[in-house]
Amino acid sequence: MDYIIYLENIKKQYGFKEEKDEGIKLTHNRPQNIKLFPFDTKFNNKFNLLFEGDFEGIISDFSRIVIEKTQQETNEKEKTIEKMLARIQSIPLEREIYLRDFFSEIFFHEESLLFVHPKLVFRLKESKTKEIAFYLVDVLLDDDNKQKIKKLYEDKNKEEDIFTKILLSSLEELKDKKVKSSYFGKLNTLKKVFNEDLSFLLENSDVFVDEFERTLLYYYFIYTSQLALKMNKFFDVNYEEMEEVYFNLSWEKTSHTRLGFRKGWKTLEKQAENLFSHVHSLEILNNSNYSIEKNEVFTFDDLLDKMLKNPEASKKNLIEILLWYRTSVSDINWQDCNFEELSLKELLMELFNNIDFQFRNSTRKKPYTDFTKWYTEFAKGYFLKRRGTLGYMLNLNQDYIFLLTKLVIKHKEKIRLLDLFSEFEIRGVYLDKDSRESLKEMYEKLNLLDKKSDSGDAIYVKSIL
Repeated sequence: MDYIIYLENIKKQYGFKEEKDEGIKLTHNRPQNIKLFPFDTKFNNKFNLLFEGDFEGIISDFSRIVIEKTQQETNEKEKTIEKMLARIQSIPLEREIYLRDFFSEIFFHEESLLFVHPKLVFRLKESKTKEIAFYLVDVLLDDDNKQKIKKLYEDKNKEEDIFTKILLSSLEELKDKKVKSSYFGKLNTLKKVFNEDLSFLLENSDVFVDEFERTLLYYYFIYTSQLALKMNKFFDVNYEEMEEVYFNLSWEKTSHTRLGFRKGWKTLEKQAENLFSHVHSLEILNNSNYSIEKNEVFTFDDLLDKMLKNPEASKKNLIEILLWYRTSVSDINWQDCNFEELSLKELLMELFNNIDFQFRNSTRKKPYTDFTKWYTEFAKGYFLKRRGTLGYMLNLNQDYIFLLTKLVIKHKEKIRLLDLFSEFEIRGVYLDKDSRESLKEMYEKLNLLDKKSDSGDAIYVKSIL
């Protein structure tokens, strides 16, 4: 089956205005064929909600999406406590006052419900950045864990004490709401590891409550970082391997000679600059017969393979797309190019480069940079630390070290230190020699090392569950 890109469909999707004489005749609307990132071009103060407790809303949205439910009404604190008290018969006044304060303290923070029991993950407030929850479900979650999350919701006997039972029966009912999966996932190895880790969390109620939010937050950052790096490899890419990205530990000293400086945030930040161009070049290229007839979409490496089955027809198709795009963005001083002399690979790159060039060299740079800010500003809020003249560097604090240690060791009593480092790398965290030594010293101070000898092969890290 030849690969055919439908120009007329692209024109409709991009709001092409043929009658317009000059300037830009199209609008880079939100993708419909291949959704890669949960970002838009309107970066604003809504983003700050991610640092004001909104990610807790995302884990609840994530869970409700899985069970195909929505929370139409907020569980107001006073109204909920009144319902709880009404379920307890014949309470003396002094006892009611005590219970009211007790319920308020253990189940609420200010006006918001606290995540203190696994079942409450479905009942937290809705997020203002809900698109991130859809993204995480689509690109990370497998069917087995979807069933486990559904079982958690449906299980009426999930280790509930009497007060939690009263609370759950007093909350507003969730309403049915079917959702359609739409984000395109590509990093299957990382997805597999995520699901192993999530399965472990779901087996341990206390760990699930303590670490579910941090786990989703961590994998959101790692998955998006790795995808940005993979996108920029275009054709020579292996989506099953992790790209080396080096972190520093929050308490250690750094310098420009460290791998965390040379192969850390500086690399990621640079690679993430052109995400908007990737999104739209692939959106145009996937407006095809494969997308419409087979519901299949592709990245650059797979697109080239498809097009090479009929290179002459594909070349003609791509040239038509390129000429249309250039004439539709006529306020750019395009360099002359004989497209006929280019190979298929070069033509695919030419489309990406043309989109990237026009955004970087026009008054339209703001939406281009705002799209990426959803990623870079999130990183600054959670995974970066300013290191003086070195600027921002990727950073892991003790909370994330403990999280990764729990996820790696799981139910085992201990793991070899060298194996632990390897498991960190499978999860996207690379540490240089100095960071490994600092981490080893931290484990030793916390009495978590079991040393058979000073050899790396005989040093074990004990479970911290």
